[in-house]
Amino acid sequence: MDSEVPQNPTSVPDGNLTVNPEPQKKSNVLLILLSILVLVLVGSGGFILARYLYTSKPEPLTRQPSVTKPVQTQAPFSIIAPASPAVPPTDETVDWKTYENKDLGFSFKYPKEAKLKVNKATGVVLFNLSLDKSPLIMNLSLYRMDSQPLYDWVVSHGPNGSSGYSYFPSAREIKISQREKYPAVEFTDTLPEIQEDIKHVVFSLNNNAYDFSLGAYDLVKKDFDQILSTFKFL
Repeated sequence: MDSEVPQNPTSVPDGNLTVNPEPQKKSNVLLILLSILVLVLVGSGGFILARYLYTSKPEPLTRQPSVTKPVQTQAPFSIIAPASPAVPPTDETVDWKTYENKDLGFSFKYPKEAKLKVNKATGVVLFNLSLDKSPLIMNLSLYRMDSQPLYDWVVSHGPNGSSGYSYFPSAREIKISQREKYPAVEFTDTLPEIQEDIKHVVFSLNNNAYDFSLGAYDLVKKDFDQILSTFKFL
């Protein structure tokens, strides 16, 4: 009868145990790998944390100067100053002399220092008025009109007029204007004898033409206009 032979016999020569070294080597390798992995994770985490702390570092605070706002106080009521009364314009002609002609029905004022010379002879020029130390020489001429408008009458007695009487041979820039109280016709004429421009302002009433004329109008415009502002029919 054959005897059974045990499988994988373990021989223990001389009383020493023989152990297989394979499992111990594998555990050492795993331990090393785990250590390396832990070091990598710890290093990565530290790097990420350090970068976060560096980038999120708050900027230093700068102290802004304090500005004190003025305290606005509102009065319980507002005080409105009374409006000053309007000052009427000064009348520079208040102390002037007055010329009045009741027969012809008109009057006007002129400066006290002016010289007024009335023409007593028969003619169209009633008077002339002059001022010392001034180029103002003003004449007033009276013409008898037909029953036509003043503007048409001036044109008909101007250059190439239809009346046959050229009172104003070089009349130009003829226009209708409005003076202080009455409508008027204004124009410029030239005296051929002295080649001087003459300013004319003509009023009309009851078929009479009242022609105020003077030279050097640009130099004495203020005085002339003030005199005409006082002209009125009676």
